[in-house]
Amino acid sequence: MSVIVLAEHQQGSFKKKSFEAIQYAAGIAQAMGTSVTAVVLGNATDSEMQQLGQYGAAKVLHVADARLDNLNARAYTKALAAAAEKEGAKVVVGLHDVTGKAVFPRVAARLKAGMVAGAVAQPELSNGFVVKKTVFSGKAFASVSITSDVKVVRLMPNTFAVKKGEGSTTVEKLDVAFEDKDFAVQVK
Repeated sequence: MSVIVLAEHQQGSFKKKSFEAIQYAAGIAQAMGTSVTAVVLGNATDSEMQQLGQYGAAKVLHVADARLDNLNARAYTKALAAAAEKEGAKVVVGLHDVTGKAVFPRVAARLKAGMVAGAVAQPELSNGFVVKKTVFSGKAFASVSITSDVKVVRLMPNTFAVKKGEGSTTVEKLDVAFEDKDFAVQVK
């Protein structure tokens, strides 16, 4: 059992928002007594992926398929669902950005998971799994309880400060059996 997080990158270089998502997932994992597995889709170097450990990822699952270098909601969903099933993930974390809005509702449906979009605080685990999120264009907040076995949380970018740590990670290859129809639609 682990917490899965999508580590988005541009041409192999990870952005601040990915480090923020990994740190957010690490906070959840620590509270749950488990670890974080980052999922990297497309081409990225081992040295770039190794730095994810400094932000809290204990393991990186790399789906090395060049067709994943550009956003494809169907293929990303298939890869993330495969990673979640492989790791036995109870929580899947992504960002509340273009990729997150296109991919994570599909992931939640595939995993039969409850989802909260726009999280701005770590979940409260003392009374279930309660996530604070923005509502009314950020003018108010709501606390949402997710009661499903698997939970999907989309973090609002730029909510937390990013702090580089001392951790390390292992990188494993994840093979996903893609079909041509998984790449029928491309966003460039």
